[in-house]
Amino acid sequence: LGAEFRRINRRGHKTRFDLLVSAVEQSFNSQYLIPIRNVATDNLAITASAAQKQVGDIDTNQFKFGTSINQKWFGFRRQLSLTLERENYDIGNGTRTSTLVIPGLQLSRTYADDQLFPRSGYSMNLDIHGGLKSPLTETTFLRTSISLRSVLPLAQRARLLVRGELGTIQSEAFSDLPPSQRFFAGGDQSVRGYGFQELSPKNSDGDAIGGEHLTVASVEADYLVYKNFGVATFFDIGNAGNKILTDLKKGAGVGLRYRSPVGMI
Repeated sequence: LGAEFRRINRRGHKTRFDLLVSAVEQSFNSQYLIPIRNVATDNLAITASAAQKQVGDIDTNQFKFGTSINQKWFGFRRQLSLTLERENYDIGNGTRTSTLVIPGLQLSRTYADDQLFPRSGYSMNLDIHGGLKSPLTETTFLRTSISLRSVLPLAQRARLLVRGELGTIQSEAFSDLPPSQRFFAGGDQSVRGYGFQELSPKNSDGDAIGGEHLTVASVEADYLVYKNFGVATFFDIGNAGNKILTDLKKGAGVGLRYRSPVGMI
């Protein structure tokens, strides 16, 4: 459930509030946007959020406050951010509290011939953020991830979808990083055939606690059989671990597709 107030004063400021409730996450997010430079595309954002999540097999409570500058930059969308994050979590040895001050850079670019049902297009996203150990930051770390997606037309009603994601963390003490900064794999947007965030290193209790590296790749073909109804076949591979390309899991299968007014289901 969300509400957006698109113009709250004569300078074009806007604000948005979102409430999300699911089996693994309950969160409230707020955002205040101030236009800068090119007022149609660039803004200064002030954000605050509170969330209760299950990350892997870990229950966490997260609180975030941050600011970011979002601009067009040489054909990309660039975000420079600074976030204060506080997280309470339990990995099996009692409740821990982590505080991080996180500067970050995010670059993204998207092209699609149709935003809801692209037959030709691509998207990429690069996210680099980290922190230096200080009274306000638990440990020194650098987290880098990149994701790529591409859609290619096969025939009038058929498409080929390819995606890949890589991630790595360099840290002074990985055990001091909260679950939200670790990598997990598995689920319908990752390696299908495995549960959501099921793939990662496990602790002595067998709980998924997150890894230092992530590798995921997928290829899929879908075909609209009748009007907006279709079928698909896919092959996924990947895992999250403490070593690169460790014990890659594979999933293959078929699925049903429905082209709804808000995108493919």
